[in-house]
Amino acid sequence: MAVKSVALVAHDNKKKELVDWVADNRTRFAPLKLYATGTTGRLLRDNLERDDIQCLLSGPLGGDQQIGTLWNIPVACNRATAEFILTSAYMTDDQHQPKKPDFSDYTGRPVST
Repeated sequence: MAVKSVALVAHDNKKKELVDWVADNRTRFAPLKLYATGTTGRLLRDNLERDDIQCLLSGPLGGDQQIGTLWNIPVACNRATAEFILTSAYMTDDQHQPKKPDFSDYTGRPVST
């Protein structure tokens, strides 16, 4: 059986909360391959005393994109083993509603054959 992987990302003041949650669930995370963005990964390594956590770049420096590329094909093909989205103020505040991208210029372009 393949080792399952989990990517852990915590932005701004949620890092301690995420580290504490993972520490509280240490036995569940023990058999998993863990990936994390920059500072979050270093905090997890220190707190869990695990040197096998794969630390990527800091989120603003491209770590979020690195995590996206790790599972691009399985997620795109609906083969992910799990998907969890933890809320943040940015997901509940009316000022931060996601905007659906407009691809009409791309999809409506003339294509030569």
